[in-house]
This record gives sequence, structure tokens and C-alpha cells, in this order.
Amino acid sequence: MRNKHTVTTLYKYFISYFLLLTILTLGYTAAFRVQLKKVYTKELHNQAEKQLTDIDNDLYSSISTIEKIQYLLAQDIPLAMSRYLKEGWYLYQASQTLIKYTTANEIISGICYIHFEKNNILSSKNSIRKTDNGYEIYYNKQYIPFPLESYMENTKENQLILLGEGKNKLLVYLPSNNGIKTYSIFYILNMDEIEKMLSRRRISGMASLCLMSQDNQIVCGYDPQYMTSYIKDNEITNHDSLVTASKNILTKPTTINGFSLVTILSDETILSQTSVAFRNAYALLLFVSLIGMGLIFLGMRVTYWPLHKLTLKLLPASDKHGNYVEQLDAAFSNVRSENQQLQQKIDSYRLSMQKSLLDSIVADNVVFDTNNPVIFDHLFCLEAGSHIFMLRVKTPGKKESFPTDVQKLLNTSLPGDIPSALLLECTEEYAVFLICYSGAEPNKDEVLHLLLTDLYQETGYRSALSNSAESPLEIPSLYENTTAASEFWDETPVVIYSEIAEKISSSGSLSYPYSNLEFLADALKSCQITKAREQVICLFELLDAASENNSSIPNFFIRCVLIDILTILSSSMNNLNVKFKSYSDLYFNTLFLCRSCSFVEKKEEIRQNILLLLSTYENEFENSTIQFSKIAETIQKEYSSPDFSISVLADTFHVSIAYMSYLFKKGFDVNFSDYLWNIRMKKAEELLSETDMNIDQISIQVGYLNTSSFRRKFKQETGLTPSQYRSKH
Repeated sequence: MRNKHTVTTLYKYFISYFLLLTILTLGYTAAFRVQLKKVYTKELHNQAEKQLTDIDNDLYSSISTIEKIQYLLAQDIPLAMSRYLKEGWYLYQASQTLIKYTTANEIISGICYIHFEKNNILSSKNSIRKTDNGYEIYYNKQYIPFPLESYMENTKENQLILLGEGKNKLLVYLPSNNGIKTYSIFYILNMDEIEKMLSRRRISGMASLCLMSQDNQIVCGYDPQYMTSYIKDNEITNHDSLVTASKNILTKPTTINGFSLVTILSDETILSQTSVAFRNAYALLLFVSLIGMGLIFLGMRVTYWPLHKLTLKLLPASDKHGNYVEQLDAAFSNVRSENQQLQQKIDSYRLSMQKSLLDSIVADNVVFDTNNPVIFDHLFCLEAGSHIFMLRVKTPGKKESFPTDVQKLLNTSLPGDIPSALLLECTEEYAVFLICYSGAEPNKDEVLHLLLTDLYQETGYRSALSNSAESPLEIPSLYENTTAASEFWDETPVVIYSEIAEKISSSGSLSYPYSNLEFLADALKSCQITKAREQVICLFELLDAASENNSSIPNFFIRCVLIDILTILSSSMNNLNVKFKSYSDLYFNTLFLCRSCSFVEKKEEIRQNILLLLSTYENEFENSTIQFSKIAETIQKEYSSPDFSISVLADTFHVSIAYMSYLFKKGFDVNFSDYLWNIRMKKAEELLSETDMNIDQISIQVGYLNTSSFRRKFKQETGLTPSQYRSKH
């Protein structure tokens, strides 16, 4: 008997605890479900509000293009002529103009033009007739009244007008006409395109999405029948702001007068999402608990050990201070600082060498004076408005004061504290001067022409003046031009190159090859070594032509070009993080040949050294390339993203777009855009053949937010529309 009471008591306690546990569980479940529903409801409202705003922006963008068409039509000659000449030819041309502009925007179904005084009525599509009460537009086998004159009273504002009722509705857009009341141009909008615009933006949970007029008439939209009952119950009343007329209805006024976007949210969707989330929550909690420790060990293996190994590789034991991140940051900062310092040294050395080359030319023709040394640094940092000229002066006979008197005249007559004229070349018959003319006056060549004319009248010195330049690297070209101009001394004692340039068939062999050097730098930047070699060969052909004149000026030209080639190569090496020690011997040997040796004697050795530097750059580049398998893996992972592009891929691997394009073409033998489309195409064919997803969903799945673009691209590739492909397969 006692055992029976003991068992009964045990059952009672068990049932009590079970009931308590059940009540607590159910209470927790109910509270969790309510809170989860609130979260999903709020999220759905936020998504719906965003979609309504995006639809409004899309609609505004489409309507804005009509404003541009309106402006073009207002300026159109055939349309303007039809206002003044009522001839059939001009009316025909005006009609063709309207038809042409109708195809400019998918949202436009037809364009209509009415001239009230001439009683001209033109339309690209719909028939229009005048009645006693206004006008009527033929649509869907019947005429719909349109009291146009009543809307013309407000010609300074854009107006969107809904005509007709039931299934026979027309949406008319009447742009502002700047107060003109003699004629009107209005547009019949394609409501099918607007409906597609709404459908593309509809998200799961929207039971109905429609565009509505101010008097609560449905213009078009997704499932308008579902919204009709809400209109009859007067639940949709507010069109002034984004509000919830009820907990399931959102209204968004558009930027167009009186029209609103209205959506009805579905309770069933919210409840369904809540149930699924609640059901999966417990399983997810258990799953997360089980894999938590595994993720910790995996995370250690993925992050800590590679970081540890990288630190051991980059830093010696004596430099290990702080944590690994701080150590690596210090290491990379040092490398970046060293690269910047090296680049500054390269640029500074290039400039100093060019100055020294010019200094050697000037020093050969000037008596050195420690109290008044020749200063020409200003040539390499010209002030705004300053120009460089080359002057060739010929003496009529032997004079002891020549060319000192010419140089003194130029230095005292031209503005500036620094001597304006430097003697570059001097013989018994002629002298060549480099003139740096500073100042804001635009007609510097005319001033020099007057000065040289006075010099000829006083001394009999004949002069030939070159064109102007803003860089000392153009000195060889100026020298070439003034030499050519001196051939015309028999015709005039003072020759200006700009006046006789058309008479000279000069090859311009000393014109500085800026474009060739720029092409070389771009080819190295994008790692196109073959094109870089072609540019080097082309530059050496230019130098060979310049070396035929063995004077000091062409020599300056040749050495400057060679130094620029070396500078571009060393800068490209630095950008690729190539250690300078790995090619320093070859670099300095080539630099010595370019700086101190005769180009004619050493050009083959210089050429071979520069090509060897190119090969070094190519080898270093090959050693630093990214694994193609990683690139393919990234594309397979990200191809469905609409924002995925070559720039995103380049950012992922921390390289430039040009380098990634080159690397992609080299590794896959096809450009990036074609490769990406082939992947998307295969996925689209798979979804069309094996699933019942609609075309809009498939378009999004393969990275196209714009379904029209996807359809057009698919048909261009296969010759079939997506629907035709699905039917066939």
C-alpha cells in the first residue's frame, strides 16, 4: 500500500515538474515568437519602404528623360516648320520626327503634337480627334475623352494625367511648356513598362503593389484586384507622406503630382518566416555549440600559424618587439618607406644628371667666374608664363666683342634678375644662345623680333630665332629649328622660325619623344614586356638618327633620352618591389655608359644592357604572379553579385586593374568580361532547364538586376530568348 502511494506521489511530482517545464517552454516559445514576428514585421516594412523609394527614383529617372526629349522636340526643325507651313511634306516630316523620338524611351508609348491655331494634330501611334468638349484619344477600340484645354491653363508645371476608367485607361504626361499656349506636346506612357518596373522591385511579402492616382484609382501594378477591396473599405486615404494607413498598408507619394505608390504587405509571409526561423533556432543553437570549439582550432590554424610563419620569415629575431600585427606593420612600413626614398633618389638623380649635361655644354663656352657663376637651375623649374628660345647670330665680319655684346644686350634688355642668355655654341662666324624669357606678356617672340631687328640695324648681326618651349629637354629641338631658320638669312636678316616653318620640310629628329617614353612606362606598368621592347627599339632608332649630327646639342638630347629610359625602368622595378641590389651593378654600368661614353661607340652595349634590364623586370614579374586557381575560385564564388567586376577582382588580390587584366588574359586566354559571361550563361541555362524559377529570379541569380539586359544578352548569345530556350530544353 505504501509502495502504491510512493509511486503515485512520484507521478504527481513528475507531472508537476513536467507541466511547469511545459508552461515555461510554451511561455518562452510564445514570447520568442511574438518578438520574432515584430522583428520580421519591422524588417519587411523597412524593405518595402526602401523598394517604394527605389521605384519612385526609377519612375522619376524615366520621366526625366522625357524632359530631354521635350527640349529636343521644341528645337526640332520639321516640327517647327509644320507650325508655319501647312504643307503635307512638313506634316509628314513632323510625324516621322515624333515616331523617331518615341523609340528613345521604353516608357513612352506615343507622342502627340497639337497646334491649336493651325488645327494640326500629329501622333506617333494613337489616333486623336477634336470634339466640342476637347479631344479624344483612340485606345482599345474606343475614344477616350481628354479635356486638354483645361490642363493647358497650367502650362508651367509638369502634369501626369490618368484618363478613362476600368480596363480602358490611358496615362498621359504633359510637360511644362514655359507658358506657350499656341501648341502642346504630350506623351502617352506605356503602362506595361511601368508595371514591369513595379514587378521588378516587388519583394516577397508584398501581396500587391500599385501606382495610384490622387482619387484612389489604380493606374497599374502587381495584383491590383487584391488592392481593390482595401480601396472600397476606404483604408487607403493618405497620399501626403510615407505612412501606414493600417499595419499592412504602405503609401509613398511620388515626385509626380498627386500620384502615389501603394503596397499591401502579407501577414502570411511574416508568419511563415517566423515559423521557419523559430523551428530552425533550436537546431541552429545545438549546431553552433558543437562546431564552436572546432572553429576556434580552425581559426588558430588559418590565422595564427600563417602569421607566425610570415613574421619569422620577414623579421630577424632581434627585431621581434610587440605582437605579430605590430611587427608586420613595422616591417611593411619600412619597405614602403624604403621604396619611397628610392623613388625620390631616382627622380633627384635624373634631374641632377640632366642639369650636369646642360652644364657641360654651357661650361665649354663660358669663362668661369667664381664671383658670378652661371646659374641655370631655373630652366628646370620655370615660372608660369616663362619660355625658352634658341637664338643663332651671325656676324658680318670678325669682331672682338662678338658674341659678348650680343649676350650683354639680351641680359640687360630682357626682364629678370637671373641672366636671360646663355652661350651654348660659338665659332668665328656665328654663336648660338639659349634664352630664358620670363614674364607675363604673351607676345614674347614679337618682343625678341624687335630687339634683334634693332641689333641688326646697329651692328649688322643677322639672327635666327626658334619657336618657344617650356622644358629644357626641348633644347635640341629648338637648336634644330634655329639652324633651319638660319638658311633663310639671304631673304631676311632677322628670321623667326614660326614665320618660315611651313617652308621647311624638317624631320624633327631632335623633338623630345615624350609619347614614346610614356608608352614605355605604361607598357611596364601593365607588364606588357613585348610592347616595352618595341618602344625601346623605336627609341634607339630615334637616337641613331640624332647621332648623325655630332655636335654637343644632339649629344645632350641622346643622353637625356637614355637617362629617362633608365629612370622609367628603375621606377618600374621599384613599383614591383624588386630589390635594387639585384640589378644595381647592371644599372650603374649602363648609367656610366649613357653618361660618360660616346653613344656612337657604345650604343650596342647600351642597347643590350637596357634589354637585359627589361628581361630582369620580366623575370621578377613572373615570380610575383598570383595563382590562377585562386582567381578562378574567387570568380566562381562572386559571379552572381551584380557589382562584381575586374576592379573588385583586382582589389581582392591588392593589384592594379591593368595588372589584373594582363594576368587574366595571360592565364585564361580570354578577357575578364567574356569569361564572366560564360560562367553566368552556363548557370542561366542550367536554371532554365532544371528549375521552374521565373526569368526575373534567374536574372538576379546570375548577377543581372536589369532583366531586359539579361534577356538581350542571352538572345544575342544563343539566338533564343530565355523563354524559348526553356521551351526547347
